[in-house]
Amino acid sequence: MSSYSSESRGLAAVLREIISLYQAHSRDVSHRVRAAIEDAREVEARLKERAGIELRDLDMLEIGPGQFLGQLSYFAVRNRAIGMDMDVF
Repeated sequence: MSSYSSESRGLAAVLREIISLYQAHSRDVSHRVRAAIEDAREVEARLKERAGIELRDLDMLEIGPGQFLGQLSYFAVRNRAIGMDMDVF
């Protein structure tokens, strides 16, 4: 029995697979970024609606942003934002 990595394949097949993997990864990343932006916009809209707080020119601290910093990046555009996490990159 041979493993996937030991299969003999031509260069064209390897290139097709690389392109396919890249495209799948790009779609996944794009989806995660869009979802993070939508979530952050929803948080921003709810705060403005319910508390009358506009998220602009504020000092912000996000605890536990993890490795996906979409929300922190979104709020950092119009605020001074810092994220703290125990997660190591």
